[in-house]
Amino acid sequence: MFVEKTYTIAGTSLFQGENTYRFANGAAKSRTATLVRGGHDNVNFVTLPRPMTLKDAVAFLKAQGIAALLPQGQRRGLNGRQEGYVPERKQVEEVAAAEQQDAHVQAHAAFLEEAAAKKAAFVARMTAARAAKRAAAAA
Repeated sequence: MFVEKTYTIAGTSLFQGENTYRFANGAAKSRTATLVRGGHDNVNFVTLPRPMTLKDAVAFLKAQGIAALLPQGQRRGLNGRQEGYVPERKQVEEVAAAEQQDAHVQAHAAFLEEAAAKKAAFVARMTAARAAKRAAAAA
């Protein structure tokens, strides 16, 4: 069975002019130090309310008004590749993944709205049934 990785802290950092999301487990202080050593600026992390998958963490950050880009993946300086080089195919895949993620966030929001409406209807039915039961008992 496939288990998605979860994160306990998430935030953003500025690297080579791009504000990108960053995720980690454990202490934000040590992750911040690692990113700063790697050349990142404006590193800001928040503790997530519960361990979250990447999609859920991004949705949480967006809900908090924190907007950024997903990291481009590994930035390679090896094998003669220029640092920050990403093949065009990967860029297209990332755009598709971002669109799919936005659709996932919208679908999840719709699911939560539907669940809240069902709960409200259930509570209203139960309240009416209890009131009818009390009225029948009093009569």
